[in-house]
Amino acid sequence: MPITQRAVLLAAGLSLLAACTATPSATAPATSAGPAITAPAAPSSASPTATTTTEAAAACPSGEYTMTSFAATGTNGALGKGKGGDVSAEFENGRYDIDFDDDEPIALTLDDDTCELLVDGSIEGTYTGTGENLTFTRGRVEGTAKLRHQGESRSLLIEQIAKVLGLSGKGSATCAGDNLTLTVGKTTVELVRDR
Repeated sequence: MPITQRAVLLAAGLSLLAACTATPSATAPATSAGPAITAPAAPSSASPTATTTTEAAAACPSGEYTMTSFAATGTNGALGKGKGGDVSAEFENGRYDIDFDDDEPIALTLDDDTCELLVDGSIEGTYTGTGENLTFTRGRVEGTAKLRHQGESRSLLIEQIAKVLGLSGKGSATCAGDNLTLTVGKTTVELVRDR
């Protein structure tokens, strides 16, 4: 049985409708604004680590992280969620790099339906500002992606993934301990600092 309409709707809820309903060659590279970034407030401390916490908050986002989950509102207003996968992100000196490894699929959910997204590639870009006042510019995007649903699979363009998980546009970041929350446009991404 081919990928069902429900899987198509699932991907649509994550702004991947074009990826699941159109042929890959008909899809243009992503140019839409990236998700806004919002992260929890950094905890304060009366100990000498207070300076470190303040510096970390001022540099938010900064460092190496692993994505734990994301939520995106699609063009039809449906909320789609993703969890798991092997996705790392690094923010350093105004540049970001998001790396995907397809060894572990991302579980996508819309309503009560799920499918798996396997991505092998990277998205690079730049950012200016910190905290609640960030601007992201997506740069190089490369790799492959595949959607699996009920035993069937369909190839996607990496640019289609970049429309949801590639950072582009105005956003915000909140850092709290090892946790980073990014919100850009209609996408919120939760990450945890690598140790």
